Amino acid sequence: MSFRITKIHLISIALFSAFFFVFLFNVNGASAAGLSFFVDSSYDKFQRSSLSASLLYSSNKAEFYVEDSYLSTLGGFSRDRLDEQIQALASIFDNQIYNNLTRTFGLEWTPGIDGNPKLTILFIQMKTGIGGFFRVEDEQSVGFVSNSNEREMVYLNIDFLKEQKRVSSFLAHEFQHVINYNQKNRLRRVADELWFNEMLSEIAPAIAGLDSEYEGSNVEARIEQFLNAPTDPLMLWEGKSEDYGVVNILAQYMYDKYGSQFFTLLEQTSKTGEEAINEALTTMGKQERFLDVFKNWVVTVMLNNCNVIPQNTYCYKNSNLSADNLKIRFNINMGSGDEFSTSDSVYPWQGQWFKYERVFKDVRPSDHIFVLEFSVLENVDFLVPYVVFPKAGSPQIFFASFQNKNAKFFVEDFGYKINKVVIMPMVVSSELNNPRVFVIKAHVSETIPQDAINSNPDDTPFELPQSITSLDLNIPDGALIRAQGDMRVFTTKGNYKRWIQSAEIMDMYGHLRWEDIIEVSQNTLDEYLISNAVRFAGDPKVYVIDSNNRKTWIKTEQEFISLGYSFNMVYEINEREFNFYQ
Repeated sequence: MSFRITKIHLISIALFSAFFFVFLFNVNGASAAGLSFFVDSSYDKFQRSSLSASLLYSSNKAEFYVEDSYLSTLGGFSRDRLDEQIQALASIFDNQIYNNLTRTFGLEWTPGIDGNPKLTILFIQMKTGIGGFFRVEDEQSVGFVSNSNEREMVYLNIDFLKEQKRVSSFLAHEFQHVINYNQKNRLRRVADELWFNEMLSEIAPAIAGLDSEYEGSNVEARIEQFLNAPTDPLMLWEGKSEDYGVVNILAQYMYDKYGSQFFTLLEQTSKTGEEAINEALTTMGKQERFLDVFKNWVVTVMLNNCNVIPQNTYCYKNSNLSADNLKIRFNINMGSGDEFSTSDSVYPWQGQWFKYERVFKDVRPSDHIFVLEFSVLENVDFLVPYVVFPKAGSPQIFFASFQNKNAKFFVEDFGYKINKVVIMPMVVSSELNNPRVFVIKAHVSETIPQDAINSNPDDTPFELPQSITSLDLNIPDGALIRAQGDMRVFTTKGNYKRWIQSAEIMDMYGHLRWEDIIEVSQNTLDEYLISNAVRFAGDPKVYVIDSNNRKTWIKTEQEFISLGYSFNMVYEINEREFNFYQ
């Protein structure tokens, strides 16, 4: 069976300035004459495709090379420090990384294509932010791949050598790729899905015992990265920093719940991705499937509370991922206003969180019934868990059910005994590649709707949001407004408001100025219906902009109307802003 040669790399969240000190010397009796290596020009700082490097240290399990152009101008003190850093890393690799990872994942190809049982580790100067990479090409013969180094080897960024915790984590990450090639590509003739392979590498530092101290660890960096973009789609791998954050935090959850044996099963199987996870769960006698794991994880990163029923399901027990460290931040999508409506889109296996909150009152308000209606245009496998937060006691989790693409539920005592509801719509189908649009309408009412019940929504049709017919506001169209105490800025158009999602967009229009922003009350802001429908000037095509700055084309007028849109809510944008969205 043939297989496709792929590249796998690690991108670090940390950004470092590069200060290079250089001088040539060698230790362990290694020859001063450098060897020639092929490298990946897309990661190399100088876009080189090859360079020379010298062997500086040989340990029991690895040989450490450093590129000659970096070494050639190092001063004596800097060179001594370099030797110490490499020897310290060699000790960690031999005694910690190698033993723990091979025990969990299995062996790399040894003695391998080069007949050398030692791993080659090459330090080179890389582009800022890249921690290291692995090339499948090096596992092939030169007769098959002309730029193969014919070694089991990984590449690390010399900039991170002074950061022992991070460089050790990068080495563990890349070494998993070496093992993965042997266990999957070579022995089982299958290539792992890219997100799945990277997820295995992201848990490698934890399995190697490198995350025991939180400060400066890989998991600390990945938590920060995840919190900066928590809605990054799991399986839509683009090699961006946020991609590493989401696969790491999910892998940490599974490691917390199922231990290292689970990852042994994921590595040593001919299956990959969702199928591999389901197989491992079955082998371990678990009733859950990947859908359950993903759903529970999405709830966990928002809730992270072991006391919620069922206990120990929606939390991390690892102190590194405590609620203090892993605290998801998202906009409050409902204040004390009576109604809120929005549309958005979600990729398969993408976490999204919408929070509706109201201030506690001493006396139950007459309009204490919180009602939420959820609608999708297509018959897509949506799952919508929602969490209700009471004033006393633990939060409770419910699941909205669907029929005819609609769901509707209510919560009583909103603003009296209950102050917050968080919904988490997700598409749980691996057969889809594109995002799916949904519409949410939430409001408070004085009476319980006949067509909705609490934890099991009725199957009645969804009522699309109605336009506000008039606003008793002295605010002109095109004005910039924001609620007092809120940093979000909107631009007005009739009865609608459009969120300016990035400061960059302000700079794309000469007439939009920060000093012209009008502060209004939250009630005034809530009088406007939200619009995220836009079109490029002169183009009749209408697009929906989601919270991840992605645009989705609404292809037909029927689809446009079915989603509750009207043509007077479509904003016209210029070319710069149109191209800003993905």
